Amino acid sequence: MDTNKAAVMALCSCLFGCIGLVAMIAFGGDTARYLATGSAFFACASQFVGQTGGRRSGLVSVGLAYTGFALALGALIKF
Repeated sequence: MDTNKAAVMALCSCLFGCIGLVAMIAFGGDTARYLATGSAFFACASQFVGQTGGRRSGLVSVGLAYTGFALALGALIKF
């Protein structure tokens, strides 16, 4: 995949995720708000860990991302 195309796709998915999480935090109930905030934290941690580029950090990054996705799904269900 072209590097520019990959960067644009990553930026678009990040923007989509941010809009969804901000909507859940702003308009959701208490539980949805807590889950969405936790999801945003795990997404940030995933990006931070993934920056080092090692194999182990890549696996940890994927695990953190899946945890964030699970929390976002829970927030969406509670929304």
